[in-house]
Amino acid sequence: ESFDDRMKRITKLGKQNNIEALVKEAQLEDVSPEMVAFAASKSKDLGNAAFQRKEYKEALDYYAGALVGSAPEKEKIYSNRSACFFQLGNYTDALIEATKAIKENRAWSKGYFRAGRAALEMEYYDEALEMFEKGLEKEA
Repeated sequence: ESFDDRMKRITKLGKQNNIEALVKEAQLEDVSPEMVAFAASKSKDLGNAAFQRKEYKEALDYYAGALVGSAPEKEKIYSNRSACFFQLGNYTDALIEATKAIKENRAWSKGYFRAGRAALEMEYYDEALEMFEKGLEKEA
């Protein structure tokens, strides 16, 4: 199987949100870290394109594929997933994904902003204020 064919197959698994198959692919001995990083990057790009088209459920599928293996900048993927859930009106999952972004990179302000927005919509005003304040601290 050629590199390009394998990348197409891995990207398709990401689109299908087939996490188990993606994990198995990542664990295969002949899968290089570069190949996993390429697949994750491609899935992220496809997710970003779907988000721009306001196809938030499709974007979520692509972003799930971008989380496979040791993908770089996972906080951005979780943040993007949070934005998708927010746009879909699913504020609980938006908050969960924002929390994952914060755990990945506590110094990145955007995770706190996403968490604050979700908490605000859920009428958790004290928590929202705390998240916004922490986010502003990271910007200073």
